Amino acid sequence: MSSTDPAPQFDETAWAEFLSEELGSRVSVRFGRAKSSVLRVVRTGRGELVVHMSEFFGRAPDEVRVSVARWLSAGRRARRSARDLDRWIDEALTREERAPIDPAKLSTRGRTVDLAELRDELARTEFAADFAASPPPAITFGRAGRRPARRSLRLGSYDARAHLVRIHPILDQDFVPRWFVRYIVFHELLHAALPHERGRGGRRIFHGPRFRARERAFADYARALEWEREHIEHLLRRPRKTPIRRARTGAWRAVQGWLFPL
Repeated sequence: MSSTDPAPQFDETAWAEFLSEELGSRVSVRFGRAKSSVLRVVRTGRGELVVHMSEFFGRAPDEVRVSVARWLSAGRRARRSARDLDRWIDEALTREERAPIDPAKLSTRGRTVDLAELRDELARTEFAADFAASPPPAITFGRAGRRPARRSLRLGSYDARAHLVRIHPILDQDFVPRWFVRYIVFHELLHAALPHERGRGGRRIFHGPRFRARERAFADYARALEWEREHIEHLLRRPRKTPIRRARTGAWRAVQGWLFPL
Protein backbone atom coordinates (compact mmCIF):
# COMPACT_ATOMS: atom_id res chain seq x y z
CA MET A 1 0.00 0.00 0.00
CA SER A 2 1.38 3.37 -0.92
CA SER A 3 1.97 6.12 1.60
CA THR A 4 -0.99 8.07 0.22
CA ASP A 5 -3.51 5.27 0.79
CA PRO A 6 -5.68 5.50 3.91
CA ALA A 7 -4.65 3.11 6.65
CA PRO A 8 -6.75 -0.06 6.96
CA GLN A 9 -9.52 0.25 9.51
CA PHE A 10 -9.71 -3.52 9.78
CA ASP A 11 -6.29 -5.11 9.31
CA GLU A 12 -5.35 -8.73 8.62
CA THR A 13 -5.32 -9.65 12.30
CA ALA A 14 -8.74 -8.10 12.91
CA TRP A 15 -10.14 -9.89 9.86
CA ALA A 16 -8.68 -13.22 11.00
CA GLU A 17 -10.13 -12.86 14.49
CA PHE A 18 -13.54 -11.84 13.13
CA LEU A 19 -13.76 -14.69 10.61
CA SER A 20 -12.43 -17.27 13.06
CA GLU A 21 -15.17 -16.32 15.50
CA GLU A 22 -17.90 -16.24 12.84
CA LEU A 23 -16.92 -19.56 11.26
CA GLY A 24 -15.89 -21.38 14.40
CA SER A 25 -12.58 -22.47 12.91
CA ARG A 26 -9.07 -21.14 12.51
CA VAL A 27 -8.72 -18.55 9.75
CA SER A 28 -5.67 -16.66 8.52
CA VAL A 29 -6.00 -13.55 6.35
CA ARG A 30 -3.47 -12.10 3.95
CA PHE A 31 -3.84 -8.81 2.15
CA GLY A 32 -2.59 -8.40 -1.40
CA ARG A 33 -2.91 -6.18 -4.44
CA ALA A 34 -4.63 -8.62 -6.81
CA LYS A 35 -7.49 -7.07 -8.76
CA SER A 36 -8.48 -10.02 -10.93
CA SER A 37 -8.98 -12.33 -7.93
CA VAL A 38 -9.83 -10.04 -5.04
CA LEU A 39 -11.08 -12.76 -2.68
CA ARG A 40 -9.63 -16.26 -2.69
CA VAL A 41 -9.72 -19.11 -0.16
CA VAL A 42 -7.24 -21.94 0.37
CA ARG A 43 -7.78 -24.78 2.85
CA THR A 44 -4.56 -26.19 4.30
CA GLY A 45 -3.94 -29.80 5.18
CA ARG A 46 -4.42 -28.88 8.83
CA GLY A 47 -7.96 -27.68 8.17
CA GLU A 48 -7.06 -24.00 8.43
CA LEU A 49 -8.64 -21.53 6.03
CA VAL A 50 -6.26 -19.03 4.44
CA VAL A 51 -8.20 -16.11 2.98
CA HIS A 52 -6.40 -13.93 0.43
CA MET A 53 -8.12 -10.59 -0.11
CA SER A 54 -7.26 -7.34 -1.79
CA GLU A 55 -6.02 -4.70 0.59
CA PHE A 56 -9.07 -2.49 0.12
CA PHE A 57 -10.97 -4.99 2.29
CA GLY A 58 -9.14 -3.28 5.14
CA ARG A 59 -11.64 -0.45 4.69
CA ALA A 60 -14.72 -2.66 4.33
CA PRO A 61 -17.79 -1.67 6.38
CA ASP A 62 -19.42 -4.00 8.90
CA GLU A 63 -22.05 -5.34 6.48
CA VAL A 64 -19.37 -6.36 3.99
CA ARG A 65 -17.47 -8.26 6.68
CA VAL A 66 -20.67 -10.15 7.52
CA SER A 67 -21.24 -10.90 3.83
CA VAL A 68 -17.70 -12.29 3.54
CA ALA A 69 -18.28 -14.57 6.55
CA ARG A 70 -21.59 -15.83 5.14
CA TRP A 71 -20.07 -16.42 1.73
CA LEU A 72 -17.18 -18.39 3.25
CA SER A 73 -19.63 -20.43 5.29
CA ALA A 74 -22.31 -21.18 2.69
CA GLY A 75 -20.72 -20.43 -0.67
CA ARG A 76 -23.21 -20.06 -3.51
CA ARG A 77 -26.10 -20.82 -1.18
CA ALA A 78 -25.56 -17.40 0.42
CA ARG A 79 -26.94 -15.74 -2.70
CA ARG A 80 -27.87 -12.42 -1.17
CA SER A 81 -24.53 -12.08 0.61
CA ALA A 82 -22.66 -13.04 -2.55
CA ARG A 83 -24.65 -10.51 -4.57
CA ASP A 84 -24.06 -7.73 -2.02
CA LEU A 85 -20.38 -8.62 -1.78
CA ASP A 86 -19.95 -8.63 -5.55
CA ARG A 87 -21.60 -5.23 -5.85
CA TRP A 88 -19.37 -3.76 -3.13
CA ILE A 89 -16.23 -5.17 -4.75
CA ASP A 90 -17.26 -3.69 -8.08
CA GLU A 91 -17.78 -0.28 -6.49
CA ALA A 92 -14.49 -0.53 -4.58
CA LEU A 93 -12.57 -1.33 -7.75
CA THR A 94 -14.25 1.57 -9.53
CA ARG A 95 -13.23 3.96 -6.75
CA GLU A 96 -9.61 2.85 -6.87
CA GLU A 97 -7.48 5.43 -8.62
CA ARG A 98 -5.66 4.18 -11.69
CA ALA A 99 -2.18 3.19 -10.61
CA PRO A 100 0.59 5.15 -12.33
CA ILE A 101 2.76 3.06 -14.63
CA ASP A 102 6.52 3.33 -14.47
CA PRO A 103 7.66 3.18 -18.11
CA ALA A 104 10.99 1.74 -17.00
CA LYS A 105 9.18 -1.38 -15.79
CA LEU A 106 7.47 -2.07 -19.11
CA SER A 107 8.98 -4.86 -21.22
CA THR A 108 7.41 -4.74 -24.65
CA ARG A 109 10.16 -6.16 -26.86
CA GLY A 110 11.06 -9.79 -26.45
CA ARG A 111 13.46 -11.99 -28.36
CA THR A 112 10.84 -13.14 -30.88
CA VAL A 113 7.85 -10.82 -30.50
CA ASP A 114 7.15 -7.10 -30.03
CA LEU A 115 4.05 -6.68 -27.86
CA ALA A 116 3.65 -2.97 -28.58
CA GLU A 117 3.64 -3.71 -32.29
CA LEU A 118 0.91 -6.36 -31.85
CA ARG A 119 -1.17 -4.06 -29.66
CA ASP A 120 -0.94 -1.15 -32.08
CA GLU A 121 -1.80 -3.41 -35.01
CA LEU A 122 -4.89 -4.74 -33.23
CA ALA A 123 -5.89 -1.27 -32.07
CA ARG A 124 -6.03 -0.20 -35.71
CA THR A 125 -7.68 -3.28 -37.20
CA GLU A 126 -9.94 -4.69 -34.45
CA PHE A 127 -10.51 -1.89 -31.93
CA ALA A 128 -10.51 1.35 -33.93
CA ALA A 129 -13.98 2.33 -32.67
CA ASP A 130 -13.40 1.07 -29.11
CA PHE A 131 -10.31 3.18 -28.52
CA ALA A 132 -11.25 6.19 -30.63
CA ALA A 133 -11.96 8.37 -27.59
CA SER A 134 -9.34 6.96 -25.21
CA PRO A 135 -6.02 5.18 -25.72
CA PRO A 136 -5.72 1.41 -25.59
CA PRO A 137 -3.90 -0.12 -22.62
CA ALA A 138 -0.18 -0.13 -22.05
CA ILE A 139 1.31 -3.59 -22.51
CA THR A 140 4.23 -5.51 -21.05
CA PHE A 141 5.64 -8.95 -20.51
CA GLY A 142 4.98 -10.08 -16.95
CA ARG A 143 7.41 -11.84 -14.66
CA ALA A 144 7.59 -15.62 -14.86
CA GLY A 145 6.49 -17.43 -11.72
CA ARG A 146 9.07 -19.11 -9.52
CA ARG A 147 7.26 -22.38 -8.94
CA PRO A 148 9.25 -25.31 -10.36
CA ALA A 149 6.14 -27.16 -11.55
CA ARG A 150 2.80 -25.95 -12.88
CA ARG A 151 -0.52 -27.55 -13.69
CA SER A 152 -1.97 -24.45 -15.31
CA LEU A 153 -0.69 -21.29 -16.93
CA ARG A 154 -2.20 -17.83 -17.23
CA LEU A 155 -1.03 -16.52 -20.55
CA GLY A 156 -2.27 -12.97 -20.15
CA SER A 157 -4.21 -10.56 -17.96
CA TYR A 158 -5.79 -7.13 -18.06
CA ASP A 159 -5.45 -4.86 -15.02
CA ALA A 160 -8.30 -2.35 -15.30
CA ARG A 161 -6.94 -0.24 -12.45
CA ALA A 162 -3.60 0.26 -14.20
CA HIS A 163 -5.08 0.01 -17.72
CA LEU A 164 -2.33 -2.49 -18.43
CA VAL A 165 -2.11 -5.77 -20.33
CA ARG A 166 0.44 -8.32 -19.12
CA ILE A 167 1.58 -11.21 -21.29
CA HIS A 168 3.39 -14.28 -19.97
CA PRO A 169 7.05 -14.31 -21.09
CA ILE A 170 6.75 -18.04 -21.80
CA LEU A 171 5.19 -17.00 -25.12
CA ASP A 172 8.40 -15.27 -26.26
CA GLN A 173 9.84 -18.43 -27.81
CA ASP A 174 10.62 -19.47 -31.37
CA PHE A 175 8.08 -22.30 -31.49
CA VAL A 176 5.16 -20.04 -30.44
CA PRO A 177 3.51 -18.55 -33.56
CA ARG A 178 3.18 -14.80 -33.74
CA TRP A 179 -0.52 -15.19 -34.60
CA PHE A 180 -1.08 -17.09 -31.33
CA VAL A 181 0.49 -14.31 -29.25
CA ARG A 182 -1.60 -11.87 -31.27
CA TYR A 183 -4.75 -13.75 -30.23
CA ILE A 184 -3.76 -13.59 -26.56
CA VAL A 185 -3.21 -9.84 -26.87
CA PHE A 186 -6.57 -9.53 -28.67
CA HIS A 187 -8.32 -11.36 -25.80
CA GLU A 188 -6.91 -8.95 -23.23
CA LEU A 189 -7.64 -5.86 -25.33
CA LEU A 190 -11.22 -7.12 -25.60
CA HIS A 191 -11.49 -7.02 -21.81
CA ALA A 192 -10.39 -3.39 -21.91
CA ALA A 193 -12.78 -2.53 -24.72
CA LEU A 194 -15.93 -4.12 -23.28
CA PRO A 195 -17.44 -3.28 -19.89
CA HIS A 196 -18.31 -6.17 -17.61
CA GLU A 197 -21.68 -7.69 -18.43
CA ARG A 198 -24.20 -8.42 -15.71
CA GLY A 199 -25.92 -11.73 -15.05
CA ARG A 200 -28.68 -12.78 -12.73
CA GLY A 201 -28.72 -10.80 -9.51
CA GLY A 202 -26.38 -8.20 -10.95
CA ARG A 203 -23.29 -10.42 -10.78
CA ARG A 204 -20.39 -9.52 -13.04
CA ILE A 205 -19.69 -11.78 -16.00
CA PHE A 206 -16.16 -11.46 -17.34
CA HIS A 207 -16.78 -13.53 -20.48
CA GLY A 208 -20.41 -12.78 -21.26
CA PRO A 209 -22.35 -13.25 -24.52
CA ARG A 210 -21.06 -10.02 -26.10
CA PHE A 211 -17.48 -10.91 -25.24
CA ARG A 212 -17.79 -14.48 -26.51
CA ALA A 213 -19.48 -13.46 -29.75
CA ARG A 214 -16.82 -10.93 -30.57
CA GLU A 215 -14.01 -13.29 -29.60
CA ARG A 216 -15.40 -16.08 -31.81
CA ALA A 217 -15.50 -13.64 -34.73
CA PHE A 218 -11.74 -13.07 -34.47
CA ALA A 219 -10.01 -14.63 -37.47
CA ASP A 220 -7.53 -16.76 -35.50
CA TYR A 221 -9.88 -17.78 -32.67
CA ALA A 222 -10.44 -21.44 -33.61
CA ARG A 223 -6.87 -22.26 -34.57
CA ALA A 224 -5.54 -20.44 -31.49
CA LEU A 225 -7.62 -22.65 -29.19
CA GLU A 226 -6.48 -25.72 -31.10
CA TRP A 227 -2.82 -24.68 -30.92
CA GLU A 228 -3.12 -24.07 -27.17
CA ARG A 229 -4.66 -27.52 -26.60
CA GLU A 230 -1.86 -29.15 -28.54
CA HIS A 231 1.02 -27.22 -26.97
CA ILE A 232 0.03 -26.26 -23.41
CA GLU A 233 1.92 -29.21 -21.90
CA HIS A 234 5.02 -28.16 -23.81
CA LEU A 235 4.68 -24.62 -22.47
CA LEU A 236 4.27 -25.92 -18.92
CA ARG A 237 7.47 -27.95 -19.19
CA ARG A 238 9.57 -25.34 -20.96
CA PRO A 239 10.34 -22.23 -18.91
CA ARG A 240 11.78 -19.30 -20.81
CA LYS A 241 15.37 -18.52 -19.82
CA THR A 242 16.37 -15.60 -22.04
CA PRO A 243 15.75 -12.30 -20.22
CA ILE A 244 13.44 -9.79 -21.86
CA ARG A 245 14.72 -6.33 -22.63
CA ARG A 246 13.18 -3.50 -20.68
CA ALA A 247 11.67 -0.58 -22.53
CA ARG A 248 13.63 2.64 -22.38
CA THR A 249 12.28 5.15 -19.90
CA GLY A 250 9.63 7.30 -21.53
CA ALA A 251 9.59 5.19 -24.70
CA TRP A 252 6.29 3.36 -24.14
CA ARG A 253 3.07 4.36 -25.85
CA ALA A 254 -0.33 4.02 -24.23
CA VAL A 255 -2.45 2.31 -26.77
CA GLN A 256 -7.61 -5.80 -21.67
CA GLY A 257 -7.73 -11.54 -18.49
CA TRP A 258 -4.93 -14.04 -17.73
CA LEU A 259 -1.28 -13.03 -15.25
CA PHE A 260 1.70 -11.63 -13.43
CA PRO A 261 2.61 -8.43 -11.56
CA LEU A 262 5.31 -6.10 -12.67
